[in-house]
Amino acid sequence: DWQATSLTVLIALVATPLFIRVERIEKMPFIPFRLLSDRLNFTLLAINGVVGFAFFGIVTIVPPILQWFYGLPPTTAGLLMASSTLGWVLAANISSRLIVRYGPGPMIKAGVSLFVVAVTLLLVTNTFAPSPWLLIPPLVMVGTSMGLTVPTTLITIQTLASSAELGFLTSILTFFRSFGGSLGSQAMWAPFANTPIELGILSAIFYPTIYSFGIALVLSIINIPLAFRIEWPDLRMIEIQRRNNQELPDNSL
Repeated sequence: DWQATSLTVLIALVATPLFIRVERIEKMPFIPFRLLSDRLNFTLLAINGVVGFAFFGIVTIVPPILQWFYGLPPTTAGLLMASSTLGWVLAANISSRLIVRYGPGPMIKAGVSLFVVAVTLLLVTNTFAPSPWLLIPPLVMVGTSMGLTVPTTLITIQTLASSAELGFLTSILTFFRSFGGSLGSQAMWAPFANTPIELGILSAIFYPTIYSFGIALVLSIINIPLAFRIEWPDLRMIEIQRRNNQELPDNSL
């Protein structure tokens, strides 16, 4: 109810700044905020949070639409949704190999750009040309964009991290994506929650689709300047420099 919600919000508003203040003065903080203030780390975390929001929101609302509006049986709906998984797997294998040669920039830029196109197509298809089979191309594109973005950001943040920072940055990156996904699944489903979806009647999903995919589209567009305005590092050069430093003889004795 509203009382429990209000109390939870009040506790969060009071506890969050106190937690941040304590963490900043601790010698060994649970969350080292200095790492989060780094521009590159912040960009990688923000991109993961946004794609997590949009992707998990999409895989939450598309299956019910396929079954309740288009009338597809669960097996067919599941097979159609598998197109996004196939796109993710194929793109992840490609991006994990190309990042060594070309760096993270091209893959991440392509991934966030493709996500905007995919969400736009999902929005247009569901509202103006409803057909379950027309959803396959944008779903493949959604999975492909995740395959280009998720492994690349993970490899980047792990390559740049020191051994002491590796565990935290890896876990916080996953947390941001999962947290974004938990918000996205709720926020994108909310427009459909109180709307009865009637089989084949466009008005049943017209406005909920605009609201739901519109939220994902706006957030996905935010990723564009994040990906294109930052100078992405040369991971291969960093690895070579790190290896050379490790091979230098110790002349301190």
